[in-house]
Amino acid sequence: MGKPYHPASYDNNLAEWNGRPLAPGSAIVGYVTNAQTLWVVCQANNGPTSDGEVSNTWDFAWSAYAGRYVWVYDYWMSTPQIGSNGYSPGIDHCNF
Repeated sequence: MGKPYHPASYDNNLAEWNGRPLAPGSAIVGYVTNAQTLWVVCQANNGPTSDGEVSNTWDFAWSAYAGRYVWVYDYWMSTPQIGSNGYSPGIDHCNF
């Protein structure tokens, strides 16, 4: 299922996407708050930037709130700091 992390977003509304963000057919399916846990399975470092930030890293995670796997922008998550390779240490790379 992955490792548990929490949104570290100050605006308290981290968007959950049902597919790769901004890809054809993907859409926001909900928002997660700081108090909720997301189980991060893996990361991709080839996504779009968001919220005026420069990171391209997104997390693929299980959201009990949404009842499905979702994509969330890693910049606003409590995952370990992104390394020079665009991934957090200890989190698998998404190969899909």
